[in-house]
Amino acid sequence: MKQSRVFYGDNAIADFHDPKNNPIPFVELTSDPRFNPFRNAGVRIIAGLGYQLPLMNLKSVPVHGMIMAALRDGRLAGVNTIVESSSGNTAMALGVLGPLLAKAKVTALLPADCPPQKRELVRLLGVDEKLFATGNGPACAMELGKQDGCVNLAQYHCKDNPNSFYEWLGPQIWDAALERPSIVAVSMGTTGTAIGCSEYLRDRAAKVPRRPPLMLGVMCATGNAVPGSRTLERLSEIGLPWQKAIDDSVEIGSKESYRMSLRLIRKGFLAGPSSGLALAGLHRCLRRYLGDHTLHERLVDDRGEIIAVVVFPDTFFPYAEKYSVFLDREDFASELDT
Repeated sequence: MKQSRVFYGDNAIADFHDPKNNPIPFVELTSDPRFNPFRNAGVRIIAGLGYQLPLMNLKSVPVHGMIMAALRDGRLAGVNTIVESSSGNTAMALGVLGPLLAKAKVTALLPADCPPQKRELVRLLGVDEKLFATGNGPACAMELGKQDGCVNLAQYHCKDNPNSFYEWLGPQIWDAALERPSIVAVSMGTTGTAIGCSEYLRDRAAKVPRRPPLMLGVMCATGNAVPGSRTLERLSEIGLPWQKAIDDSVEIGSKESYRMSLRLIRKGFLAGPSSGLALAGLHRCLRRYLGDHTLHERLVDDRGEIIAVVVFPDTFFPYAEKYSVFLDREDFASELDT
């Protein structure tokens, strides 16, 4: 049998981590009515498993794109340290890709409430982690990046972040949705996924021509914490034009996010809380859309279907100890006991 994904030669490891060599699987959520309670209304929900990338989170895509763009532009000449503000996943991806692609060490500014397990993973991947309790992490990283021998890739402001998703994830979503996506739901962190996918899908739909899908941005509810997702207030730190990329938004809390993630885990989707947040947000908005005649007509295609794509960006492993914090004892009961 011919092997389609085998990497040889001096660049084998770099090729293995190149997103263009790693399309992700998409799976229709049909086996459990809790994942798609709208099937009888003609809704199909397809999940993109971003956590199945080599580094097990979607942030490796913009990290790779930003490093490669900086190399092409000469911004890494004389640089020995990459400095970045991160909730964890970007830092972990940089820990591998920084030395591999740029021969640079990595210093990461992590929030003080970063889970100990994730901090340990960051350290295991060779990152010098520094905690900040107050202030603007991205702004602090920019200042540190001005020091001699340092650079800040500025994931919250750098256009190479969404460009990576325009080139890599946008086409995959279009194909997975049979070239007729109605809704695309993503969690809002750096907002690169939302911007890049929205721009690609709008451009692609205009060429068909077809109405572009509704881009749904799912945010963390105020006063809650979901790793990798930001509240509306914290999205004010983002310098990318995310407001233009989304057509609708919804806020989901910690408990709902972790509960949906747990349900996914029990079905063999090793998706984390940000993934649970995205799916829970999609569900909440679908209930509203299906009850609004105008919105329903906007979403249904010429075959009478609504095809929704939801992106699962993270895995649960770095947050395993958090589930018992946010969930109740009955949440962990086996389905066979209910």
